[in-house]
Amino acid sequence: MLNIQLDEETINNLLQSKFDEILSKYNRQVATVDIKDLVKITRLSQSTLQNKIVCEPEIVEVT
Repeated sequence: MLNIQLDEETINNLLQSKFDEILSKYNRQVATVDIKDLVKITRLSQSTLQNKIVCEPEIVEVT
């Protein structure tokens, strides 16, 4: 029988490195735009944009 003991710091470091490795595959970026700027960019009315955003939210990939 093999008995191995690891201190808490070593375990935490191993777990953190594994978490970082896994999460690096799933990086997400978030972009925000003020509603007033969005009105200028899209040339849609503020109420139309608010209805569309509230009623039909969509997550898109940003490249």
